[in-house]
Amino acid sequence: MAHLDLVADIFQRIAEKHAKLPIKVLQQVEQDVRADWGGERHYIAKVGESGKAQLAERDRQICREHHAGDHDELIARRHGISVKRVRQILACDTGNGLP
Repeated sequence: MAHLDLVADIFQRIAEKHAKLPIKVLQQVEQDVRADWGGERHYIAKVGESGKAQLAERDRQICREHHAGDHDELIARRHGISVKRVRQILACDTGNGLP
């Protein structure tokens, strides 16, 4: 991360990717965000909306691999997750193999 200040880092990244945005707009939005959220501790999920689709596809793949006979330990290693997480994913599978 470029900054210890998360808000500054986000707005710098936006400014770099969208150079046509007026700096005054960015500054006003930053001020609004700081006024609403400044000084609080926040949770930031590792996965946003775009990542949820990727995780859903990974979970479907895990179910397919399990139904094909792969062992939980192999599946976990293949996907870089714990055996416990593999079993949680499989517990959600109703036997239809996630869509």
